[in-house]
Amino acid sequence: MSKILNNTELYIKKHDDSLDENTRTLAFHHIYSAKINKHFLQGSFTEGVELIPEIEEQLKEFSLRLDEHRILIFYYKIACLYFGSGNFDKSLDYLNKIINLKTSSLRTDIQCFSRMLHLICHYEKGHFALLEYLIKSVYRFLLKNGDMSAVMQEILKFLKKSLFIKQKDL
Repeated sequence: MSKILNNTELYIKKHDDSLDENTRTLAFHHIYSAKINKHFLQGSFTEGVELIPEIEEQLKEFSLRLDEHRILIFYYKIACLYFGSGNFDKSLDYLNKIINLKTSSLRTDIQCFSRMLHLICHYEKGHFALLEYLIKSVYRFLLKNGDMSAVMQEILKFLKKSLFIKQKDL
């Protein structure tokens, strides 16, 4: 994967002047999605976080050519990188951008995964008073959208039970 990714990047850099805006936009999308996915597969989240300033810069550059869905997918992937590196505050920042979106153009599965990760971030940060409300809210959202999987049910069950366990025993 790395060799193909490197070759693709070299090709794009070499031919950048001759590429039209659409091709450059697609190249950015595919290359950076692959780079993030590589960090997911390798578990190198902290290294992946180092890509974020460059990704944000490119998102601004290509904002008129990228649809909202692709931008939000990048936000979700960035939130996952921050989560994996232990930076729950930054992860929450990006998850909130997705959750607070007022349009229905985003796939509901991304909304559901974002809400679940949002819950887990608050759990990791020890925001137990907030969790009781959030668990109910996410549960209703998942049921309404028909995206309640067995894994999600178990995560919600665990989080709900953990509210009643003394925090020092967790």
